[in-house]
Amino acid sequence: MRKILLATTALVAMTGAASAEVSLSAYYEFGYTSSSDDRTDSNADQDAMFQDSEYHITFSEATDSGLTFSAKFEAEGGVGDGVDESSMTISSDMGSFVFGNNDYASDSFLTYIPGGRGTAVGADNQFAIAQSDGTVLDADTLASNPNHAQFTDNMTMAYFSPNMGGVSVGLSVTDEGDNEDTAMGISWSGDAMGSNMTLTFANFSNGETTETKISAAGISFAVGSASVGASTATTDDGTDDTTTSGIGVGFDISSDLSATAAIASSEDDTSGDELETVSLSATYTIAPGLSLAMAYNTYAYADAGDTSLNNDADEVVIAIQANF
Repeated sequence: MRKILLATTALVAMTGAASAEVSLSAYYEFGYTSSSDDRTDSNADQDAMFQDSEYHITFSEATDSGLTFSAKFEAEGGVGDGVDESSMTISSDMGSFVFGNNDYASDSFLTYIPGGRGTAVGADNQFAIAQSDGTVLDADTLASNPNHAQFTDNMTMAYFSPNMGGVSVGLSVTDEGDNEDTAMGISWSGDAMGSNMTLTFANFSNGETTETKISAAGISFAVGSASVGASTATTDDGTDDTTTSGIGVGFDISSDLSATAAIASSEDDTSGDELETVSLSATYTIAPGLSLAMAYNTYAYADAGDTSLNNDADEVVIAIQANF
């Protein structure tokens, strides 16, 4: 679901600066999900309500020399949740430097396929895929779509280049205790074959003795009211070697109604386990900033080592989201 955050701004006094622009934004989502699968225990059919919310505060200041600096604070809105991200950005014609607890640079160079990012829900949620023995699939191995949260927040230093003829690059490093992570990404955007096309590549390594390596590549383009995206992601942590690929198509049926369809395939080359996912969704704008989404998801899990754990499942999700 597209998160359209409507921001309000104000001018406030700051020490050492004449004024700063303050941006406030938030979203709240409430939903209901109902699923059924091949499990034979009492938890075979699952119905549940869920919520997802965040609020963002950004302070920014532009100097006469053309330098811009800002601080961003993002927090989850649930009871007991705290600050999720906080960072400082310094930008000029030479690019942007970002310091603090933030996404790795590779996050900015992922292709999110239409209908493949949690479908009806705004967060990067995995679908509740369960095996017949009652356990849930490990999110670090098989994935229900190629756009699951591949990278996470950490204390990083990052650099993002300006757009150079359609090409942008980014690099971040983390050196905190046992975390010595390096992440990078590159993208190109431009007109090709009558459409606006974007190509992305991202890579991550934790630099440890037992190295975890993640790479992702994608392509997306838009023609008229339709958008198409395809991406693939590979995770190798020394134990599992999983590749997840997917393609999604989105349509703006009207100014208030849009629909998506996506398919994805995930396979662990080490174990041979496989997962196939199909997602269909529609989003209706009730009023500016208020939207309703519905989705139907189906998935099939095949366990190479024990066919008794094979599982097919269906899920219906409905969610309403308010953006401010």
